[in-house]
Amino acid sequence: MLEKVSLALLTCVAARKNAQKPSCENGAQTITEWLNQFPGKEVISMAQPPMLHDYYYGNEADQYTFYRLPKVLFTDNRYKTLSDGAKILYGLMLDRMGLSMKNGWLDEENRVYIYFTLEDVTEQMNCKNDKGVKLLAELDTVKGVGLIERVKQGQGKPTIIYVKKFFDGAEVLTSEKPKSGLPVMPKSALPINRSQDYGKTDT
Repeated sequence: MLEKVSLALLTCVAARKNAQKPSCENGAQTITEWLNQFPGKEVISMAQPPMLHDYYYGNEADQYTFYRLPKVLFTDNRYKTLSDGAKILYGLMLDRMGLSMKNGWLDEENRVYIYFTLEDVTEQMNCKNDKGVKLLAELDTVKGVGLIERVKQGQGKPTIIYVKKFFDGAEVLTSEKPKSGLPVMPKSALPINRSQDYGKTDT
C-alpha cells in the first residue's frame, strides 16, 4: 500500500509541476484530498507551521542592529524608478562602508570604496545572478541613477565600488525632527539680510 501511495503521489506532483491537471482518483481536486481517500492513512500537512513572534516590550528594540535605508529613496522623485530591491541593496552597501573605514579602504583622493561582488549581491538579496546584475545596473552611474560607481581593477581583482551620496551637498536632509521641535531649513531658505539678534530666543 505504501509503495502504491508513493508512486501515485509522485505522479500527481509531477503532473502539476508540468502545468497539467492530473486525474486524481475519485475526482479529488488536491493532493491532500486524494490522500484522504486511503483508509487509515494519516495525512501530513506539507505547509510549514507559522513562526510565533513575541512582542517588543519597553526599549527592547534598541538592543538590535538594523540596516538603515534613507527615506529620500522612497520620497524623492529622482528615485521613484528604483525598484525596492535596488533600494535595499543600496542600504546594504551603505552598511558595508563601515567595514571599509575600519580596513582603511581609501583611494589616493581619500574617497571611501567598498568591495561588493555579484556573489555578495545574490547571497545578501537571495536572488539569482541575472537579478543581481539588474539591481547593480539600477544603481550604477552608467545605466542607473548614479548612486554607485563601479571601477574595474583587472588582473582578477574584484571591482571597486564607490557608494555615492543620495543627496546633493547643498541639501540638508534628516530622518528625524530636531530635538528642539523646529523644522530644519536649508541655508538657501534663510533670510539674507538679518540682524545680529536673528535666531536668539528670549530669556
